Amino acid sequence: MIFKRTASETEELTLKVGAGTYVFKSPAELEFALSGRVCVPSAKISALVDVRDEDLLEEAAAIKQAERRFADALSGVLANIGDVNNVLKEIDLAVISQDNDWRAIISALMAVPAGFEQYKKIALVKYIQYLVSRQEIVKGLYEHRQIHKKDFTGATLTGAEEDALKETAIFDVTTFAAPSRKGAGFSRLPKGESLEIRLENDTRFDLRLAKSPCGIIYRGRLIFIDDKGQETTLREGKNIIGRDAGADVVMDAGLRDVSRKHLIVESDGSNVIRLTDVSSHGTWVNPAYPGDTGI
Repeated sequence: MIFKRTASETEELTLKVGAGTYVFKSPAELEFALSGRVCVPSAKISALVDVRDEDLLEEAAAIKQAERRFADALSGVLANIGDVNNVLKEIDLAVISQDNDWRAIISALMAVPAGFEQYKKIALVKYIQYLVSRQEIVKGLYEHRQIHKKDFTGATLTGAEEDALKETAIFDVTTFAAPSRKGAGFSRLPKGESLEIRLENDTRFDLRLAKSPCGIIYRGRLIFIDDKGQETTLREGKNIIGRDAGADVVMDAGLRDVSRKHLIVESDGSNVIRLTDVSSHGTWVNPAYPGDTGI
């Protein structure tokens, strides 16, 4: 294993949430406990079903704004885990959802002293995953309504029309995006969690930054291949891929679905890499590809 455990992964965390006190012997225990909280509560889904289209779009925009803010913070934390303490200090609790007790959990973590950065990072990752889940619910409800509106008029939707509906200007405004049908067989990396894989020599590993097909190949050195086929050698350590001018691999500024900081590729220079998605529109990989995931 080339990626070492941090000291905070061996310390117990005592967390006071509301009237309860919980002890976690490892970050893995906290991750397990929070995994069920990334789903949207049924009561929230029921409430969304009854709102107007305009309210759904407002909800989508608000979620996306929060998700982007936390994703930007996460990219900094992944580069320097010590930053998570400052990130928590700067969070306005009023913007944290009360669903699944998230506001209480984040509030409790704010009171935890330095030395438990790995636990705090996990909670940040899981909250972002909750926002992604909520975003997908809103998107699905809106798309479902639009399809049925067309059906009600008597028009028959073709596959092309369904694709066109998913790429409307409305979703462009709210920055929703989905992989095209050509992306079938790919699955989305959970945001903030890492996929560790061992590449075969001289064999391209395909992935998608949102809808943009890219790849990574090992030829004695790691090479990233962008959507235009341009190759960039990756350095040892962490490489940030995205549209930001300061990224290690700068993607085309015209790729609006690619985030400024989209994907982190970590390596020690061998053929073993770790991929971490920190984007808004997702990173998609072949689910059949062997690898281990973890925060």
